[in-house]
Amino acid sequence: DQDASFDFSASVYCNVGPNPVANITGTPGGTFTSTTGLTLLNATTGQIDQVNSPIGAHLITYTTPGPCAHSITKPITIKAIQKANFSFLGPYCTSIVGVQHVNITPGSNGGAFSAIPAGLDIKLNGDITPSLSNAGTYKVYNTIVSDNICPEVKDSTLITITALPIAGFSFPNSPYCQNLPV
Repeated sequence: DQDASFDFSASVYCNVGPNPVANITGTPGGTFTSTTGLTLLNATTGQIDQVNSPIGAHLITYTTPGPCAHSITKPITIKAIQKANFSFLGPYCTSIVGVQHVNITPGSNGGAFSAIPAGLDIKLNGDITPSLSNAGTYKVYNTIVSDNICPEVKDSTLITITALPIAGFSFPNSPYCQNLPV
């Protein structure tokens, strides 16, 4: 009986990065096949095209060569890399007292938010408070750390906090007296 043993370095892969190749620990020279959707770049090595394979759980089978062929099937999961896209409705004035919420783009996730330079009152969840911020333009980052399957992703946008103009006026030739011609 032939040995169809094989493995991959992991059972879950991100849909970005280098395409994994199977490690055949049994009888070499066989063929890999997969469930519908999982794209194999090479049926001899079992190399998976993780970028063009659909997200989700799949099965991959190795069948040994020859008349006494034997097969083993293993699960492989392709996970989608997260997206970090976001925006703000700004620009904002320093007179806005309430918290202004970040808008996470549909299909994206909120990670850890930060801004440069210092001076923007921003919470870790991306909410800002213009009245507690210094006037200026800031680059805001949304960072989603690696989960040891997919790499870190980061997005950024610019936001402007504007100071209210000071409304001032003066009268020439003051003081004035009542009942004097102007």
